[in-house]
Amino acid sequence: MACINASLILLAHGSKDSKWCKSFEDLVISCNGKATLAYMDFIEPSLITITQGLANNGINKIKVLPLFMSSGGHLDKDIPEQVNKLKLQFPNITFEILPPIGEHLKIVTSMKEIIREYAKEI
Repeated sequence: MACINASLILLAHGSKDSKWCKSFEDLVISCNGKATLAYMDFIEPSLITITQGLANNGINKIKVLPLFMSSGGHLDKDIPEQVNKLKLQFPNITFEILPPIGEHLKIVTSMKEIIREYAKEI
């Protein structure tokens, strides 16, 4: 039986603005080495760069968590296309694309609470 070595990749859109990137970098630091960060566009590390590094370290299962608010073009088309290319390049790795973080019940609940809080001030 093969040993499963898994990793979680947090996938953000990407921006050349370092202030924008810092919040995602801080987020991955808080994961205490349990996740890595990749960007879809504009800057490194890209999904391919991170996957190459994980493959070199014996990872054979990758879960991709899109740090997006909801499904749409990137989640319906772009991310699956990128992952399909990775599957061809790294046939020994199993990939799973998770639902976008913004659709997670905890996030939705928190957003509703925040909105209600601000709405009270109006």
